[in-house]
Amino acid sequence: MAYTDLLLERVEGSRSIPGYIRKDVGLFAHLDRHFESASKLTNVRLAQLIGPREMYRYQRACGYLVSSGLIESLSNPEVSWALTSWRVCTLKAELRSEWAQDALDSFQTHLLERRSFLASRGHRRTREPMTPKGVLSAMYGATHLLKTAEKRGGTTIQDITQRDIQALLSQSNLVPNRLGRFVAYLNTETPRFHRLKLPRIGGSRGLPDGILSADAYEDLIQILMQADSPPDRALAIVSLLCLLYGQAPYRVLRLRREQARLRDELWEVQFAQEWVPLDPDVSQRMAVWMDTRREFSVVEATDASPFLFPGRRAGSPLSTDTLHAWLRPYGVKPQQLQSSSIAQLVQSEAFHPSVATGMLGLTRTCVTKYVKALAPAHLKLIDSLVPTS
Repeated sequence: MAYTDLLLERVEGSRSIPGYIRKDVGLFAHLDRHFESASKLTNVRLAQLIGPREMYRYQRACGYLVSSGLIESLSNPEVSWALTSWRVCTLKAELRSEWAQDALDSFQTHLLERRSFLASRGHRRTREPMTPKGVLSAMYGATHLLKTAEKRGGTTIQDITQRDIQALLSQSNLVPNRLGRFVAYLNTETPRFHRLKLPRIGGSRGLPDGILSADAYEDLIQILMQADSPPDRALAIVSLLCLLYGQAPYRVLRLRREQARLRDELWEVQFAQEWVPLDPDVSQRMAVWMDTRREFSVVEATDASPFLFPGRRAGSPLSTDTLHAWLRPYGVKPQQLQSSSIAQLVQSEAFHPSVATGMLGLTRTCVTKYVKALAPAHLKLIDSLVPTS
């Protein structure tokens, strides 16, 4: 009843309220059947109970549970791990043979054990899948390779061959990166005479594909600067921060509110160790966003979110999928924003690697790769950096 009263207050008696109630009452029915009291209800147990599809369906009602203090934030990593187990079950159901399902289970166990090992050693920067999204991506690639082997008549995991990899990549749009962990697992954990190999990933210079030309880069900046309608403001600023400051989209989307501040009439953002003053035009757009910043959810139409760019799910930031869908009409993918930005950065006359590492948080390895490929004259500057452990 408290949820109903809140909806009526938010939408001022809109005729759509009965539709909201009919849709969202299902979540409260789940709670009624499976939780004896509010004290037994947690965000992780809720995720384990209803899974990702129902969490998305009831995101408005779940947002109310967070905002009312009944459960903690849904952006908690343990919630993501609980939802990942549901998605893995869906992948497993796509496999027809028992041997392929067992192979997928063994690969998942390997990934989780590897994650626990690295976490116990305190590793933070690693190519291993340390997050739910990384594990799910690796499992997705493994499922497709197993399905390819099944179609060819394979009966054991040792039957996966180089021919299966080539057939899968030639017949689908699967990114080779998604096969990397599974191929490494097959090479190290299963007996075989010949090592499996993936084709070279990226352009001939070892850089990501899709780096924008200088003209396309400038054109995109102008397009983003003009995207000023209220629904576009947050995503346009996110894109500009990636495109102008070399940031990975997922890092910008997860910026906290305290990582942005107004100083001397100019907005600053803390990407790494130091505060970075924004370009005046970007700062002006940030000022407009901060004046109107709020959650998308009808339940959480406030500025209480800890994230700089709140998402539709209560207590969570905007998602990479939302950014991807927003950029699609412009013919650009989220990962192109960062790679194009770094490419422009290392080729500028004012480039110095300490700015890229200290202020922008880029790794020395990443900067060196771009400098070698695009601006070898700046290689001598790399040696001025203090070595990182």
